Amino acid sequence: MTDVEVVLGKYAAALAVLAAALAPTLCYAFVLQTFSSGLERIDAGALAAGYAMLLLVGAFFIAIGLVFSLLTRHPFSAAIASFCAMCVPY
Repeated sequence: MTDVEVVLGKYAAALAVLAAALAPTLCYAFVLQTFSSGLERIDAGALAAGYAMLLLVGAFFIAIGLVFSLLTRHPFSAAIASFCAMCVPY
């Protein structure tokens, strides 16, 4: 295995964990739609855009974490540097 394959596999695995963590929350929309008879219907486009944005921001944060993981030797220093880098846009 090359280094590129290892990094891409690690990134793909992290994205899969993120998607698996977000998947159960899709049930909330269906439950809300089922039990909210008097309210308006849920806008599927806005819901899809929200989930797409969550996945994209999560993918961005995972990429930042991987970059700092590659640049440092210790996981704790990579975590601190990743957290600081993620706080910069805010």
